[in-house]
Amino acid sequence: MIMVHAHLALYENVAETTRAMADAARSSDWDHLVELEQRCKQQVSSIMQGPAPELSDEERELKAGIIREILKHDRTIRDHTSPWMKQLGVLIGSLRNERKLLGAYR
Repeated sequence: MIMVHAHLALYENVAETTRAMADAARSSDWDHLVELEQRCKQQVSSIMQGPAPELSDEERELKAGIIREILKHDRTIRDHTSPWMKQLGVLIGSLRNERKLLGAYR
């Protein structure tokens, strides 16, 4: 039973971190978002390393709800970061073109 609670607690930690990531994305706090992303990677790694315990129907439903919450936060993060990433891509593309032109005319 303790293993089940620890397993679900790992998922809860990821949900809390992704919630904070969504808040950081909403407020365009990119530095904090990157820090939280690293934390989330470590948490997910912990989940992947351990064995998945046998869950009761109620526990499976709880786990599914936590995963749905994580996915909701992920959607919010992507909704806020996609426009910024597009803008960044355009800027990088412009810089590449500028370098090519400078190299061609030197």
